[in-house]
Amino acid sequence: MLYTASISEKENAGVGKEQIMRYLILVVTILLIAAVPVLGASSFLGGFSGNIYTPDGIIVPEKTLELSYHDTLKLFGNTDVSALSGVYGFGTNLEAGISFLHNSDSDAVISAKYRVINETADSPAVLVGVFDLAGTANWINDNPGFFIVLSKNITSFASEVTNQPSKPLRLSIGAGSGIFNNLFAGFDWTIERNLSLMAEINGGRIADQTNIVSAGLRWAAIPDLRVDAAYVGFKQFAFGANYRIAFR
Repeated sequence: MLYTASISEKENAGVGKEQIMRYLILVVTILLIAAVPVLGASSFLGGFSGNIYTPDGIIVPEKTLELSYHDTLKLFGNTDVSALSGVYGFGTNLEAGISFLHNSDSDAVISAKYRVINETADSPAVLVGVFDLAGTANWINDNPGFFIVLSKNITSFASEVTNQPSKPLRLSIGAGSGIFNNLFAGFDWTIERNLSLMAEINGGRIADQTNIVSAGLRWAAIPDLRVDAAYVGFKQFAFGANYRIAFR
């Protein structure tokens, strides 16, 4: 019994050290970000720009690198999930990135997003992309997350419906495979100059969860730095930071 208790104590100590390391990584990331000049909007899994887990109509600007770190507490059962990511704008319509995901396993995930059709006053932008092209993070989903998404600024429509001026509002709707299997939808509503509200529903499977409804806030602490917080599936708390560096 004494030997069993000793092992249990060591396991608990190991878990405590791992959680401390996660928070230290976040703090260091924010400090590094604050020391370098640029505005970020990476998804909480990294690798592509988006709301919480679903993609939107935004492409990282050309010759710009977006760095991000996100941590979702107890996302899958009893395990925290962290994502350290970099996304680069290769052109006006193309971004690609890599994210390092970690829970009990660690995987490098390659993702990309391409804008096929630009948004106009009357029609939405159309984008295609993929999360985890090689399917390495099979603890999240067995299949790569290919997707197509339609994204539109609907501020004027919201103003007409409510008969009142609306703050900037963007709606994105799409479908795909893997974590985007079935339909997904999300919106980003700028409720204050430096603060936006995000909400989404994702019909795909992320680990053992499906039909995930989440909501969160994104705050522009400075023009190039954004800090995120979300309530994932209305069960788990997630947080992170995004930063962009322009090479021009």
